[in-house]
Amino acid sequence: STGFVQIGKATPNGNRNSPHWEEVIEMTSLAHGSVALKDVRGRSVLFCRLGDSLYAYDNNCPGCGQQFKAAYLDSTSLVCSQCGERYDVIRAGRGLDQPHIHLEPLPLLFEQGRPRVALPPM
Repeated sequence: STGFVQIGKATPNGNRNSPHWEEVIEMTSLAHGSVALKDVRGRSVLFCRLGDSLYAYDNNCPGCGQQFKAAYLDSTSLVCSQCGERYDVIRAGRGLDQPHIHLEPLPLLFEQGRPRVALPPM
């Protein structure tokens, strides 16, 4: 017999422990190879565009602890302009110089062509 373990309880929207999905329609026009910072419901989010793919991360560099101000993409790597740490945008923000650190990815999905990002509870 196969057993199931409940790891979370399904609750209606409004649960303080569930993520809140926010539309970020203006990110559809972000150019390939670009980085943009956007305040989404009081949280600073870093968006990166590589080809047709859009990525969202918490705006905090684990290398220096500062917010990204002038971060840029070098191929598929996000580079912190303050400390020089590099992160693999495609592979969930894994640290390339220090593999034990990583960016905090935020779930992103497209519904009817409109991007939405999930913000964790604050």
